[in-house]
Parts: sequence; C-alpha cells; structure tokens
Amino acid sequence: MLQAIKKQFQVQWKDWLATDGMIVGAGLIGVLLFQLLTRLDTDTASGFALGTLTGGIAAAIFILVVSTAQIAVCFNLQIAMGSTRKQFLVSWFVVEMTEATAAAVLLTLFCFCEERLYLMWYPEMEAGPDILPYLIRFGIPAAVAVAALGNFCGSLILRYGKKAFWALWAAWMVLWIGFPRIMDAAEKAPGSFYGKIGVAVSRFFRTVPSNMWVLLMFLFAAAGMILTWGILKKQQVTG
Repeated sequence: MLQAIKKQFQVQWKDWLATDGMIVGAGLIGVLLFQLLTRLDTDTASGFALGTLTGGIAAAIFILVVSTAQIAVCFNLQIAMGSTRKQFLVSWFVVEMTEATAAAVLLTLFCFCEERLYLMWYPEMEAGPDILPYLIRFGIPAAVAVAALGNFCGSLILRYGKKAFWALWAAWMVLWIGFPRIMDAAEKAPGSFYGKIGVAVSRFFRTVPSNMWVLLMFLFAAAGMILTWGILKKQQVTG
C-alpha cells in the first residue's frame, strides 16, 4: 500500500504544484488589487487581507474542479494498468487530503505574511478583520471537505455520466444564484418567503458553535469519501 501511495504522489505532484501556484498567484493579484484600491481611494479605512481572500477562493474552486475531473481519469487509467480498487482509493484519498491540507497551510502562511506587510506598508491604516484565526481553525477541515466533495462529484459523473453532470451543474447554479438572493432577501425583506428562509439560515449559522463547524466539516469529508468508495469499489473501467 505504501508503494501505491508513493506512485500516486508521483502521478499527482503537478496538481499539487498547480494548487499551490494558484494560491500564490491569485493571492498576489489580490495584494496588487488592494494596492490599486488604496491609490484610487486614499481614504481606505482598513487593511483587509484581499490577497488571502482571492487566493483562497481560487484554490477552493481549483481543488473542487480538479478533484472532480481527475478522479475519473486516474481511476480508469490505474485500474486498467493493474491497480486494485482498494489500492487506488486508499492512495488517492491519502494524496488528495494531504494536498488539501498543504494548500490550507500555505494559505494560512500567506495570510500571516500579507497582514504583516500591510502593517509595515500602512502603519497609519486601521487593521481590518483578522481572518488568520479563522484560517487556523477552519482552513484544514474546509480544504479537506472541498476535496472530498470533488471526489464524490467525480465518482457520480463516472458512474452515471451526463445525467449526473447536468444534475450537479443545476445544483451548482441554484446554489450560486439562489443563495445570495435568499440572504439578500433576509436583510431587505425578512417577512417574505425567501426572506424567512434566509433568516432561518442566518440563525442556524450563528447558533452552531465554531468547534461544531470543525466537526461537521470533517464528518462531511468522511461521508464524501465513504460514498465515493461505495460508488467506485464496483465501478467498471470505461473509455
């Protein structure tokens, strides 16, 4: 099994570097954007870690997309080359979760450096919201959950084809378009149907303790891996 994990690292090291490069590249773009904002608006009130935000969003989307796309390709290729399903799944999960953890650690370090740079560059500027403690607490479980979600979505597409793809696409669009509108309705029209849903969602997020969120993220990741295992353990090689 250790040999299978080693080979999986050798297969996926480019994805690893790409994820880390995405964090640094998108993060630096965010830092430059903040520099531009401070020059366009000299009354900028606080130094928000914009680079960390852009880097984190880019990395999350990249991990989700790559995990979804690559699991099908690697599954077909490695099983066709003689790997057992158990060897593939165990090595895949180990490498994916290690990569997600490393990405979360890198983003946390980037945030630390960015906040310190803003303190040096703009000593007169009020410090913005400190997101470093949130990254330290939630970064790794969130990254692991995103990777597990990508694996689950990829296994569904491998198993059910275009039907699963379009169903996932529809769910993504409903979430992407509908959720902001629901939360906006909660603020502007709390008595409306969507406003009531938004108020309930906001109340739920506020009442769940932070430590419980960490547990929920890890449980979500575990559920995603278990479901992926269940789907792929009998999946035939396609293509």
